[in-house]
Amino acid sequence: MLGGYVAMRALAGKTPVQALTELADRALPAAEPTRMEDAVTILRPMEEVYAFCREANNLLQFRLYLESVEKLDDGRVRSVGRDVRGRRRTLIAELLSDTPERVEWRKVEGDAPLLREVWTFTARTGETGGKPIPATEVRCRRDMAISRIEATSAMLQRGSPRQRLREDLRRLRQLLEAGSVIRTEGQPHGRRTWLGTHALERLQQRRGEPPRQFGPAVTTPAVPERRTA
Repeated sequence: MLGGYVAMRALAGKTPVQALTELADRALPAAEPTRMEDAVTILRPMEEVYAFCREANNLLQFRLYLESVEKLDDGRVRSVGRDVRGRRRTLIAELLSDTPERVEWRKVEGDAPLLREVWTFTARTGETGGKPIPATEVRCRRDMAISRIEATSAMLQRGSPRQRLREDLRRLRQLLEAGSVIRTEGQPHGRRTWLGTHALERLQQRRGEPPRQFGPAVTTPAVPERRTA
């Protein structure tokens, strides 16, 4: 029966991992809240960092999985993006706290796994060129409804929610310190396993992208013809 279900979902364009995850989601109880937290130090004044982070439209600049952010008439914010498993999710959130030291959002509607997000800002002193400069410690805490099977599936496919949080903070620091986000697509990387290469090819096919060649091109030297007397 399990093989038949996987084969049936394959006709709908689902990978075996996605098909098994769907089946497990139906059998397992609802997800429970999971808390994750990370921090980063940004070499910018606290007032500047706070002003940037509290503006909802700025999320699109460092949360690359978001597709749209819209401010609603009642002060709430609607965002649409992809979760760690690649599914489109919608979140409507309200602002609970808005001070230079703390910004807190809470989910009120939508199917996104994010329940609550808290940003805190602490003034620090950094150093560049041997001179002290203003810096800010940015700490982000997220409460998310995610099951163990979802977390495992996400790690196999695109990465965990904790990894996404670290990447968000890393890109935020790049944006505020350097003025742009450094992307890793197309840059050199280590040797890929067969499983990783196969997964990337499947993702490119789903996106309609031509297959990429990794590493230097290998040219086979021509063999000179032998002439007989």
